[in-house]
Amino acid sequence: VRIGRVSYAPPAGISLEGIETEGSRPDPSFSILRINRLVISYGLLNLLRRNFEVPDRVVLYQPRFHFAAGTSERPILDSTLSVSGMVPTALGIRDGEFHYPWGAGGKELVLRKVNLEAKPDVRGQIRLKFVSELGGVAQGRAEAEGFTDPKFRRYGLEIEFKKVTFLPESQV
Repeated sequence: VRIGRVSYAPPAGISLEGIETEGSRPDPSFSILRINRLVISYGLLNLLRRNFEVPDRVVLYQPRFHFAAGTSERPILDSTLSVSGMVPTALGIRDGEFHYPWGAGGKELVLRKVNLEAKPDVRGQIRLKFVSELGGVAQGRAEAEGFTDPKFRRYGLEIEFKKVTFLPESQV
């Protein structure tokens, strides 16, 4: 992992810029290739309690993710947002890009200009809002809203696809 710059904004924030990885991990099902900027923020409650283990909010600017064929053991939001039973952290993604394999032959479904808000609520559920443009084997737009409950592994997500067209190479 390479980090271009680290900044500290007292008392409540850390910013890492120009994060790049080689994309090779022991678990090849998921890799983060690049993050333009990662901001870790601590809220007033963190400061008053002197608890800096779990930040109040994490925002990734222009991240690029790549997924391999198959699914991971745990959904990404569950494993990212829940830390050993502690209150989950709010997560934001701005202008992200997700690459998913599509059939044989190296085709991909690409989610571009991804904006995601994942915020914990008082019941321990994580409220989700998601907007993305589709690319690769499909063109159009996707919008989603719902929740995930990491403790009980329950999910409720309503997805609306707008003006979606699958290209001939998608074989749909």
